[in-house]
Amino acid sequence: MEAAGLASSILTFIDICYKVAKRTYEIYESATGATAENIHVGNVIIDLEKAAAELSPVSRGHDAELAKLSEQCRTLSDDLLKLLAGLERREKRLFQSFKAAIASARKQKEVASIEKRLDQYRQQIILHLTLNIYRDQSPIKAQLERIRDDSSRLENEHAAKLDALHNQLSELLERMETTSSRPFWDQQASNDRDFIRTLSPRVNELDQDEFFGKASHKTHTANEPSIHNIQYHAIVGNDLRDLARLLHDFKSCASTLEAENKTLDSLYFDAIFQRENSVSDAVSNTFAWIVDGFPPSTTSESIDTNGSNSPRESRRSSFSSSPKSEEEELVDHHRIALEKQLLEETQNREAMSQSLHSFLADEGEVFFVCGKAGSGKSTLMKFLSHHSSVRETLVDCASKRKLVIVNTFFWSSGDPLQTSLEGFYRAVLFHTLRQCPELLETVIPTLTGIGFSPLSAAMSLSELEAAFSRLQSLENAASYLFCYFIDGLDEYEGDPLDQKHLAEMLRKWSRKDNVKIICSARPSTVTLDIFGASKTFFELHKLTKADIHAFAEDQIEKYLSEPTFEKVQAALKS
Repeated sequence: MEAAGLASSILTFIDICYKVAKRTYEIYESATGATAENIHVGNVIIDLEKAAAELSPVSRGHDAELAKLSEQCRTLSDDLLKLLAGLERREKRLFQSFKAAIASARKQKEVASIEKRLDQYRQQIILHLTLNIYRDQSPIKAQLERIRDDSSRLENEHAAKLDALHNQLSELLERMETTSSRPFWDQQASNDRDFIRTLSPRVNELDQDEFFGKASHKTHTANEPSIHNIQYHAIVGNDLRDLARLLHDFKSCASTLEAENKTLDSLYFDAIFQRENSVSDAVSNTFAWIVDGFPPSTTSESIDTNGSNSPRESRRSSFSSSPKSEEEELVDHHRIALEKQLLEETQNREAMSQSLHSFLADEGEVFFVCGKAGSGKSTLMKFLSHHSSVRETLVDCASKRKLVIVNTFFWSSGDPLQTSLEGFYRAVLFHTLRQCPELLETVIPTLTGIGFSPLSAAMSLSELEAAFSRLQSLENAASYLFCYFIDGLDEYEGDPLDQKHLAEMLRKWSRKDNVKIICSARPSTVTLDIFGASKTFFELHKLTKADIHAFAEDQIEKYLSEPTFEKVQAALKS
């Protein structure tokens, strides 16, 4: 993006030169050397020198055409400075003769020539930038695509800013190309005679006050010829400033994004999304109860206790009118027992659902889901972290704060980093900072800022711990609401003391007003000791009977057509 930076400097220089040319003409236009804005030549020279200083000698890596244009601008700067130097000397004496007026007219032509060169440079740079942004082999486009690809892989949320600036830049260049297609120079005077003819009436109008240095306050008529087209230069000047600003912002954003991506890449590892991607989605509407609640109609139908007209209840009643056999009595006994269990489970589910909603909407310590192997803990965690009701509740809780939702999974069957504390730190930092790249310099200050250079090796565990600690103690934390879904704490490879330390650290962190943590793990001494007494501790394996029952019936009904199902019923009766 060095080319964009150089282009921005050139555009700023051209804009300054337009202003210099305008002010120079105003000074020559005045008999006293004072412009309408009482601008002194010395100030004009200072402005020009500052703008020229930004056109530093180009390096070998710069775009050749831009480098050439930069050198042309430096030459133009020298010409303007010479012109202004003479003007500064002339400012110290009165404009006293017609001869001086003629000389001034010739100087005006020099100013006009410089303005024309400026207009040519402006059109060149617009064309050059347009080609560089859209041309397939352009270095700018290639670098932009690389940054975009990295941002997409790392899911850096700041990438949207670069795209927005790129779109604004494209729109402005298109508009400026349209403006450039009608150069105003074709409409202006082009020889000495025109300039002298323009100035002669003004010289005849000079009164005694003007000869003795008093400023004239006469206004020019609307038809008076002038080399300076005010409306044209107003449009050009505004566009140049907008383009220079956009290029500066574009280069700054691209450079920042590139540094952010390198930092995120130092945290990223190939298996960072593996476990979440491998977890199956909830099927047959299982787990919907935890976020949707249980209205009476839905509850009664799901456990089949109110004599509903569902297909299941109809099939039961079709063979229950005659005296029941011993087998039928046994089936009824188990059905009644199941319905009682499901009713009790429903009440416990409602309690968990209400507790979760209260936790998400307000403050609280860790919400802990304990479950035996195969109970669906990972599926539930994935379900919750992506469910719209959960997000809406968190958005309401966040209010004006930025909401950051992070999923991380311990997994003993995966990459070693998925079972280690190092992997946990890297995953939490990566998923948090990719959504809040503006925090990178605060959380990992050694890797960001001016002169960023990626480390030759991954961050050490102590460096990760330090970064994680800075994340936990952010001074501007009030601007954010962090919600962390952490699955499989029991699959962390550490010994019981390490596991206890991690659990206690998470519980302490969750006490902050802007942090919510939802964890899951199999039952263990550590989890029961630290989280078991909490009001937000739930045992998932005691809340899945209805889901298992509904899933089994759905599968049977899915693969057995109605006639086949009736045959099975008849066979069971015989």
